[in-house]
Amino acid sequence: MKQIFILLILLASISLGSACNLQTTLLNQDPYPAMPGDYVKVIFQVDGLSGSKCGDVGFWITESFPFSLNSNEKNKVLLKTGSFVKDYSGYALVPYTFRVDKDALDGESSLSTSYSYALGGQNTILSTKFNITIQDSRTDFEIHVKDYDSVTEEVTFEILNIGENDVEGLTIEIIKSDSVDVVGSNRIIVGALDSSEEDTAKFTAKLERGDVNLKIHYTDSISVRRTLDKVISFDPDYFPEEEQTGKGLSATSAFVIGILIPIIIFLIRSKIRKRKEKAKREALRNGRR
Repeated sequence: MKQIFILLILLASISLGSACNLQTTLLNQDPYPAMPGDYVKVIFQVDGLSGSKCGDVGFWITESFPFSLNSNEKNKVLLKTGSFVKDYSGYALVPYTFRVDKDALDGESSLSTSYSYALGGQNTILSTKFNITIQDSRTDFEIHVKDYDSVTEEVTFEILNIGENDVEGLTIEIIKSDSVDVVGSNRIIVGALDSSEEDTAKFTAKLERGDVNLKIHYTDSISVRRTLDKVISFDPDYFPEEEQTGKGLSATSAFVIGILIPIIIFLIRSKIRKRKEKAKREALRNGRR
């Protein structure tokens, strides 16, 4: 008899549960995709409110990274069953406006909604997860040593924007270390750099074999200033000393050809001219005799 009584209670609960069939769907996201550091408005549609067996339904969202509500925005709303939005019986529209964190990643980020109702003396809470599409405003760079002159200690870095977003105010900072001795400014402003484009930055620094630590500063498409750390390996074997020596000899040769040789030629001509003048004077004296 006791088993039959328990079975009847379970059947009644199942019957009541099936009578309260609520469903939540994500109706709209604006803008699509959402941008980090900006706002996104989402509208949820709650179906199954036409009956009165669910009683009052509480609906709310669970705030989690990268979404947050403004402090003045109400989270939990109360939905009356048996009520309906004008021209759309049986469901309610619940809008929210979220702030998207500036460090939100590109792709899909989940957002949980929950609703609760009392049925058969029991309080039921159900949750559903939805994906909000986000377009990352950040980018990435590829950087390497393009040229190094050990004589002048001039190093040229080439940087490529390998991300999908354009940037402004690109600045490269070289960090002094055991393998890097910077002379003068350790920051060079490159400026704007569009996606898939490259540019160069020149520093005066003495480089030894090892790692070169760089900081890349830029302003992204939502005007957020960001910084990336990059480590590249420097191998002097790719920049042979004999080539650098050759460059030094070329400079010396240019100095000799451009300055010293003309001076020598001038001195030789002056000496020859003086000898000729002396010879003429002697010839005149001999003729008078």
